[in-house]
Amino acid sequence: MRLDLIRTACRMTTLAAALLPLGCGDLEAYPGPEYAFQATFGAFPSSSVRNLQGEGRAFRDSGHVYLKFEVPQGTLQAMLGGGFTPLSAEAFAKETTGAAIYGPRPGWWMPLPGSTVLLESKRFHPTFSTGEAFAAYEPATSTAYLYWSGMD
Repeated sequence: MRLDLIRTACRMTTLAAALLPLGCGDLEAYPGPEYAFQATFGAFPSSSVRNLQGEGRAFRDSGHVYLKFEVPQGTLQAMLGGGFTPLSAEAFAKETTGAAIYGPRPGWWMPLPGSTVLLESKRFHPTFSTGEAFAAYEPATSTAYLYWSGMD
């Protein structure tokens, strides 16, 4: 009996050593854009949301999401709620480039220069007690960009 336990322990140690270089993966990343959308709005995208791109991470007491999708402007306004205020192009660029937001920023998340509706919120941070969000909208293409980060 004791010899069987030692053999089992040796096999498990060998298996663990063999798998160790593989790591645990990116456990905190949302598994797809629709899950990043769900984490943001509390539901999966409706049929009015098209060409969704998204990614983000949440781990313990913090998280962030980048989204890009096509949607009618009125639908976007309803989705965002009333906690956003207008922002100048200069302020938007300053707040959403470099170290101002969690990175790396996805290559497809490029809201300027075509966006004419630029917004910020210090209250939009789904499930977290503090945070910030930035939204941009290009009316010519009905393209919305949203970034948020939150922390407890």
